[in-house]
Amino acid sequence: MNVLIIEDEVIIGLHIETILERMGHKVLMIATNSEEALKCADEERIDLVISDIRLTGERLDGIDICEEIQTEHGCAVILITAFKDQDTLKKALGIEVEGYLVKPFNEEELESLVNSVSRRYCDA
Repeated sequence: MNVLIIEDEVIIGLHIETILERMGHKVLMIATNSEEALKCADEERIDLVISDIRLTGERLDGIDICEEIQTEHGCAVILITAFKDQDTLKKALGIEVEGYLVKPFNEEELESLVNSVSRRYCDA
């Protein structure tokens, strides 16, 4: 799958990239802000977006960005956050997501969600 990672914490983005590449997926970009993410989505075919919900200093949060990309390009979405508050969860439920990971997550959780997306969208 072609994957776009949206994560403003570079170390976490690189960790996710390592896991995905080990699984055989292609990471198109680790976008650290909404502009990079939206530009990548317009230029590349994206199968999956893995996005942090809270992006430092951004006008749009990860949910808004994913909703826009999903609406225009029809890709799957996995959301990642350090926050478990009800308002964040309610907003996240407003878009179609394949999964929701709470930081710190382990590799097996991410791999399981990505494998589920791969089976659902790529094996069909």
